[in-house]
Amino acid sequence: MNIRKHYKDTNDEGLASSVKEYINMKIDQFTLKGVEDISIVSSKVILILIYVMLGVVILQLIGFALSYFIGELLDSTAMGFLIVGGVFIIAFLAVFLLRKKLFTNSIVKMFINMFFNNNKEENYFNEEQMDNSMEEKEDE
Repeated sequence: MNIRKHYKDTNDEGLASSVKEYINMKIDQFTLKGVEDISIVSSKVILILIYVMLGVVILQLIGFALSYFIGELLDSTAMGFLIVGGVFIIAFLAVFLLRKKLFTNSIVKMFINMFFNNNKEENYFNEEQMDNSMEEKEDE
């Protein structure tokens, strides 16, 4: 009887330590996944900001050049700037009215793809394991 009691106690301790180790590993896994997702999102946000800033500078330079060009054609620099300014106002209004279609939906889709398509390989393996276990149950 003593041997059985000793065996049971060591087995319980081993099981408890295995469960603790498993929980700690899962916590580490979720932490690493969170850090990975945050780093991916932050790098994409920084890249988008760089593209937007470069686009604004390019658009500004093109706007100045076009304003002066139209101003020379009309012999009035002020009229060139007014015409280009009017085009920019119309473009701004179009973007403002279509902001949900252009930005909100596409940004939401981008974030969904970033967070959920990274797990495609993991889901594939989980589905494969589920399929195998289902086949084994059917065979029994």
